[in-house]
Amino acid sequence: MPMELICASCNTKSIFDDDAASGGAVECPKCGSTIRVDGGDELSETMRVDLNE
Repeated sequence: MPMELICASCNTKSIFDDDAASGGAVECPKCGSTIRVDGGDELSETMRVDLNE
């Protein structure tokens, strides 16, 4: 499931897939700054578990 992240440096919105974001950080395609992915896979796993119960 793709996620939209906003770069803190240049405020550009970019869409990343789960594979790119699973490392905890991605690189902004516009300015090259690192965008931290808060929660990452752990959050979605927790949500999935809760939804299944």
